[in-house]
Amino acid sequence: MTDNFTVHNGGSNISVEAKDYGAVMKTSFGMIASLSFFGNLLLCLVIFMKRSMLKKPYNILICSLAVTDMLTGIFLVVTPDYLIDRKTFPYPPGVAGEIYCRLIGSTYILYIFGKASTSTIMCLAIDRWYSIVKPIRYKTAFSKRRLYLYITLIWASAAITQINELFITAVEDGLCTFTTPFYGEKAERILILFHVIITFYIPSIVTWVTFGHIWMHMRQPNIRRHLDNNKATKRLLRMCALAAFFLTLSWLPAETFFILYKFEILRLPFEFYLFTSILAMSNSCFNPWIYCLSNREYRREFVRLLCCMRLNRGSPSISGMCFGLVPRRRSQYSFTADPGQASSNGNRADGPYVLRLRRMTHDSSLSLSPVTSYSNIACSEANLTENVPCCPVVPRLTDIASTVTLHESLAPDSSSSKSDTQIAPADGK
Repeated sequence: MTDNFTVHNGGSNISVEAKDYGAVMKTSFGMIASLSFFGNLLLCLVIFMKRSMLKKPYNILICSLAVTDMLTGIFLVVTPDYLIDRKTFPYPPGVAGEIYCRLIGSTYILYIFGKASTSTIMCLAIDRWYSIVKPIRYKTAFSKRRLYLYITLIWASAAITQINELFITAVEDGLCTFTTPFYGEKAERILILFHVIITFYIPSIVTWVTFGHIWMHMRQPNIRRHLDNNKATKRLLRMCALAAFFLTLSWLPAETFFILYKFEILRLPFEFYLFTSILAMSNSCFNPWIYCLSNREYRREFVRLLCCMRLNRGSPSISGMCFGLVPRRRSQYSFTADPGQASSNGNRADGPYVLRLRRMTHDSSLSLSPVTSYSNIACSEANLTENVPCCPVVPRLTDIASTVTLHESLAPDSSSSKSDTQIAPADGK
């Protein structure tokens, strides 16, 4: 079986006759699309669940990068030749088909995301440079207003530099086909060369020069002592450097050998170009794993999110709190000391004492066994103070106090809407 396949490499295409590569392409790009979408969706949920993370500029850049990679996964599905052959792709009719062919069929939108990822990584490297080398100017250079301006410029520049792709496709006989642009093949080569230099090589060089200067700055004795006491900064820098490394590793072969192909300097077998295209697109699913494995904060939040999704699957209200969809209510339980056992100055007495757990209203979601109910109360109280979802794997009384023992059930008293539970010290004092 012989089919005609098109391998895209940011700016044009490579069409060859190949045998039995359809299944390999579709399987590879299908896995990349799925991992990119769901992995980066979880990353966005992690960042939005813990709102305090959005107060830090680098987390906003990471969130922007996650959205970019997630959209890459979506557009891999709707762009011809990746999962569906160009000849069998269901194109919209009329003017909509022409617009679709020029924006999506030409890979214009898909490669905007790749260029935006490269520029975002460069901005993330500059963010770390200001944080470590110029900390006094960091808040000014990366204020909220400037940060959103940087992100807007990243997307605008990616869209403008890709504009040549709008002229390389046209609708013929109901199919979106590649054609020579109106400005000719020679001008196309020059535009592609400048395009790759501006959108990939320059951002990559700036990124690695920035990380190199940070590394040299960190070797100074006083800076080294400071960073030894601030391991979080070093972990964050390592995470950003790993993200930059994998992005450069993924895109460098595709961009370099594509230029050599277009200028007829080097022609390699089709399998090689297919591999470079798969490698470039696979970068969109690397970052969530990098963040989870190299940064403790992201790893902890990922575990917390998965915990909430697993344990609270059947409770819409608790799941809503995990995803920030339901406002957290004040706890319906309160602990009060027995007045007879309190000292005159309001502090707890040294002798025997009693704590009362008072339920003001009945809540069916907490009417479980005593230990489970007690653990849910601990979660409710923790949410009030930390504003984060609580997902206890094993309910423990020590979540509130390690020296108290539960004596009576938390089931509501049938004779009254209020119920009291006696709690005493475990050692009897």
